[in-house]
Amino acid sequence: MTKRATFLTFDRIVIMIVFAVAILFSAGVFIAFFQLIPIDSAGIAIDWKKIWPQIAGGTVQYGAGLLMNPPWAALLVSPLGLLTLQTSWGLLAFLTTLVLVISVPRIRNKRLYWLGIALLVFSYPSLRHMVDGNFEALVIGGALLTVLGFERKQPLILAFGVLLLSSKPQAAALPLLAVGLYALLEWKQHHRVWLKTAGIVLAITLPLMLWMGDAWLTTMFGIPERTSIMNMSLAPALERIGVIAPALITLAWALFVGATLWVAWRARTELSRELLAFLLAASLLAAPYSSGNSQIALLAIGIIPLFHRRPLVGGILIAMTAFPLLWSDTLRFNFGAWYATLTVLIMWGVLGYAVLENRDVL
Repeated sequence: MTKRATFLTFDRIVIMIVFAVAILFSAGVFIAFFQLIPIDSAGIAIDWKKIWPQIAGGTVQYGAGLLMNPPWAALLVSPLGLLTLQTSWGLLAFLTTLVLVISVPRIRNKRLYWLGIALLVFSYPSLRHMVDGNFEALVIGGALLTVLGFERKQPLILAFGVLLLSSKPQAAALPLLAVGLYALLEWKQHHRVWLKTAGIVLAITLPLMLWMGDAWLTTMFGIPERTSIMNMSLAPALERIGVIAPALITLAWALFVGATLWVAWRARTELSRELLAFLLAASLLAAPYSSGNSQIALLAIGIIPLFHRRPLVGGILIAMTAFPLLWSDTLRFNFGAWYATLTVLIMWGVLGYAVLENRDVL
């Protein structure tokens, strides 16, 4: 019996070593490949060339640039600044791909499982995100941990999920509001769970906010892209189609948020991936600023699981995100954000319907 246990332990160690070697080799391949890409091109590493100088040397410097993540998220990614611009860009692309692969739910139908991985990793939002260089992997990882921690009522997992999910406040506002309310209302017999979760989150965020919160908030509220053509949130989209009356825009925004909260209330008994993706989509549209690259989080968290259950519906939504590949550069620049708004709005509607249908509350 002892020999058998020892053998199994040795076997597991060998598997772990092989897995670690495979991960390191894959990371090396990514880094080597990204070293070959001419980074001086204007359309390559657009975001990363603005973010990297703000974490160069492993420090965090808010100010001019695109580093708008809260201090706890910025410190987590700051070690990338110890590497060169191009090496860190390749490593970031690898980490993003790794999170995307992990995010795909394991199902019995292996063909559908591997097809889901391929569609996600090689989707237009995924490729665009990796080429630009940003931190959507934090949001995806945070969403997965939040669902897992909420389901298992594990304070540590839930707390780290919330911290990672909040790395992009424009995506996390409504999901975090819903998670907090669900915990308060549905965990009446488990109050210690959410108290411990809140304690862990506050123990990490409060000191960091006291340290560099002012600099972060100044950066957040001074985003110049809010008024740019790249903003895909609901209010700018309405302005682009000719709705200029502030009262009408406010009314449309309020109705949209109200509909989102109604669905979230009806579905409050369980925090599923589709529900969290629905709330993420709503948050992105309701935020003052959001970009089309965030669609990759919606695909990873909610659309791929939907694709596994309903391949036709999920496949159509994934295909919709690929249409900009057929456009000219001018067309993508002028209408990319508007089309992203439309796509996310459709995802929001389909995911909301799926959530209500699964809860039998339609």
